[in-house]
Amino acid sequence: MTFSTDNRYCVGSSGRTPPEEATVAYGARWIDQGDLRPADIVPDRQGFAYNNADDLRELAIAHLTRVDAQSRHCELNFDVTETLYDGTEDDGFGLVMRRAGGYVYVDAWLQ
Repeated sequence: MTFSTDNRYCVGSSGRTPPEEATVAYGARWIDQGDLRPADIVPDRQGFAYNNADDLRELAIAHLTRVDAQSRHCELNFDVTETLYDGTEDDGFGLVMRRAGGYVYVDAWLQ
């Protein structure tokens, strides 16, 4: 899908891109701090894609914040695409992550 605003970082590096029907998408490269510390989210390595600022972007942020505590603790296998939410529940929220090369690649969306 083509969005009018798209400043996502590393789109698809998690191993999956958001589905075509996504209304808002998030892409980021977080810094892996190891198994016992949460990943570091750097402002200039993340972004959103949307057509209208009201297109559920706040809801996407709320979902990301809710899962932030568990997902940032990098209990992920190395270099494996892991689907934490597939977009079929939780208001269509999808979240895919991949831990590789000192980073955690993240793609999230609402559909």
